[in-house]
Amino acid sequence: MKVQVKDGVSFECNNDFLLRSALEQGLGFPYECASGSCGNCRFELLSGDIDYPNGQPGILSEKDLARNRHLACQCVPKSDLEIKVRLFDQYEPVHNPSRFIGKLIEVEEVTHDISEFRFETDSEQVFEPGQFALIDVPSVDGSRAYSMCNLGGQPGRWDFQIKKVPGGAATSALFSEVTLGLECAITGPYGRGYFRGFRGRDIVLIAGGSGLSPMVSVARAIDAASSSRSMEKVSFFYCGRSAPDIAGEQFLLGMSGYDDWITYEAALSDIADANASDVFEGFVHDLAKQRLGESLKEVDLYFAGPPLMAGAGEQEIVRPIFLVRGFHHDKITIRADSSIRGIEDLIGSKIGVNRGYTVTTGVWARTILDRESLDLNDVTWVRSSDEHVEAYTPPKNVEMIREGASLEEMLLAGDLSAVAGMAPSEFQSDNVKTLLPDPEKAALRALDRSGFYPINHLIVMTESIVEKFPELPVALFECFTEQKKQYLERITTQRVSDDDEIDARNRKLQSMGFDPLPYGVAPNEQVLNELIDSGLRQQILSPTSGWEDYFCRSTLDLTG
Repeated sequence: MKVQVKDGVSFECNNDFLLRSALEQGLGFPYECASGSCGNCRFELLSGDIDYPNGQPGILSEKDLARNRHLACQCVPKSDLEIKVRLFDQYEPVHNPSRFIGKLIEVEEVTHDISEFRFETDSEQVFEPGQFALIDVPSVDGSRAYSMCNLGGQPGRWDFQIKKVPGGAATSALFSEVTLGLECAITGPYGRGYFRGFRGRDIVLIAGGSGLSPMVSVARAIDAASSSRSMEKVSFFYCGRSAPDIAGEQFLLGMSGYDDWITYEAALSDIADANASDVFEGFVHDLAKQRLGESLKEVDLYFAGPPLMAGAGEQEIVRPIFLVRGFHHDKITIRADSSIRGIEDLIGSKIGVNRGYTVTTGVWARTILDRESLDLNDVTWVRSSDEHVEAYTPPKNVEMIREGASLEEMLLAGDLSAVAGMAPSEFQSDNVKTLLPDPEKAALRALDRSGFYPINHLIVMTESIVEKFPELPVALFECFTEQKKQYLERITTQRVSDDDEIDARNRKLQSMGFDPLPYGVAPNEQVLNELIDSGLRQQILSPTSGWEDYFCRSTLDLTG
């Protein structure tokens, strides 16, 4: 099949995923994860037909689908296509990815829940240290992204340090069902976060959980390239929840520079478990800041792990501009013929969770149940996919959906009492309805009484940008405020027939005297506090300093 990009570029894609084919042919198609979680490979389909072999990804919103937007990493063309996407030079692969077979030759335990899986291949394909690949585990639907831990210049060897995810289909199979000699399809390499060599700056490696694997690969590359080193020092920081999670140092011990210009230090994020005097108590980014201070701004930083770790060298500063908001009272769905009459009937039941437990829509839906006095610990939550943050471990009352099932099938069969995070319109069956008899009325009442108006997305920028352009945060806030003003004026004067769902909601809120898009900390303080409190009760967040610390100080007093 021929895929024509609107700017005149074309490529061939035959019985393969769109993104995979584009990268194999050296095109700079934007992506991050290549596995359907981040959404960065969205494109607009102008003509032609596509198919989703593994099912339509849940990350696509109703607006995406209405505008014919799709994920290139998950869809396969059924005909010639014309698409609209912006290609970027920085996404052009340093090694064009390819698909090959890897034979499992060895498995070695690293920690109690991380093992190194070593594959041998007939392919001469190589990768850069820090890159990742997609592995298709037999009997498991869909590909999984894992980073290599060995040196990239070893043709025929692809080794992965993989963390076992509770309830994860792929890791459950790898850790309990596979045997040596197993053959898996591997596609790669992917990723732009690879070792760039010694460049006259100290190097900092920060890892947590399964982020160990790419950082070990980078460390090994640093050791192999040590002859080209001048005076650079290397600091390796690793974080685990508890003492048995700590790893990494064993891979550095044999390096010639270890304990000289290569150093290692660990942090424990679970303070209650941090009883060893030689282990830092707290988050790994705080450890890096404490040890290196202002010099962190002058290093080559490589990190892999939970998003919070990105703050070690480039602290993200939030602007109080809340781009996406909405009500979620309609996203608690039950069977239309169910005997459930109210929230109290959900006590002790099983409730489905659309996608991962930490996905924002589900978080807000559970918050609504929590506000209505349902003890969330009295429910078993059944999530439909792995968490986007692999290092996160859900509470004990969260389980993975059984293999081959869907939330809709389980709800209709009576295996689930309800589904949180999905509206009835997202189901194919007509035998579903909202738990709340009048969700819009309930949402408006919550807004009126307590300012409950859920937020989903924020604008952030790095601390270094703010330091370089101190006037930028306020200017950006003012720019968005002006655009908001123009938008609200437009929906006030335009015909109602031109409204989409969001316009109609915002128009109605305006008519009731509410600001549909309040910007600034003060107008959103109540809902921010509720989000933090609910996140703590749902065991998604860990106790931390006040959320005010994450907003840019120059914008704290602004409203718009």
